[in-house]
Amino acid sequence: MTATLELMAAADARGVSVFVHTSSSGTIGRRADGGPGDEETPASEHDLRNLYFRSKVEGDAKIRRYSSENGMRVVQILPGWIWGPGDLGPTGAGQIILDFLDGKFPAVPDGGSSVVDAPDVANAMIRAVEQPHGERFICTRERSLGIADGWARCGQRRRRAHPGGKARSRFSQSANSA
Repeated sequence: MTATLELMAAADARGVSVFVHTSSSGTIGRRADGGPGDEETPASEHDLRNLYFRSKVEGDAKIRRYSSENGMRVVQILPGWIWGPGDLGPTGAGQIILDFLDGKFPAVPDGGSSVVDAPDVANAMIRAVEQPHGERFICTRERSLGIADGWARCGQRRRRAHPGGKARSRFSQSANSA
């Protein structure tokens, strides 16, 4: 978080008028009636047991404080689970999918996630800067993708893939075809 704040300060000192920060849709809670929240719905204490989401909520608060103290406009993009081509790491999430596809994952857990295509997140960042108002934008699918369903789609894509093809490039295809 320190490096992000230092980057904001350096950009601010050089006259950058809008800073785009990518956070997580995990910082958004549910409404009191149990329905999906919006950009202003805070995460619940239950949500904050996830240390990744807690770190994002705490970091977002520091960024908003910097913005209010220094006048720099900050746009936050709140994506779901980003899938897309070029996951060179792979990331931890990408490794889970690869392990499942290779038969190394002993079970598929219940639950789901809001999957979003990496190029869609990039386009959302560009469009958000162009908006005259708005500070936080959720960037997810309209409905969650069940883990079992999403992983099965990855497996179907893999079986149809060309010899030598990479599973990594099919993550976003699977997410977008759901």
